[in-house]
Amino acid sequence: LGIQHGATELYYNRTVMRVVGTSLLMGGAMEEGTVLTVMSPSDLVEHARRGMVQIHGACERPIGQVLFDCGGRMGLMREVNQTSELARIVAGIPTAGFTTYGEFFGPLLLNHTLAGIIFDGGKGG
Repeated sequence: LGIQHGATELYYNRTVMRVVGTSLLMGGAMEEGTVLTVMSPSDLVEHARRGMVQIHGACERPIGQVLFDCGGRMGLMREVNQTSELARIVAGIPTAGFTTYGEFFGPLLLNHTLAGIIFDGGKGG
């Protein structure tokens, strides 16, 4: 599901952990009256690959990275059997990290995020 924040046209993902009767158990609190929009997932591996190519391209010589991956995003990747494909994207650069609960954008909890820090071993890094 997606929600809009403020007057922007941007949508932010929210995880539905499970359906209980006619209720949705969400991965974080929702304010009463929040409008939810049903969204179709994009290719998570391709989206991650494009992001990694962009950020690594901005480095002279990426020498390591720490990645923080949302548990909801990893759960979806397990469901569609794409975790090994994600591992191939980060292969070749020493990587550490952990699963998170999401990120905050102001008061808004976001799910399905992959955030990180890339260490650049180049002269300007």
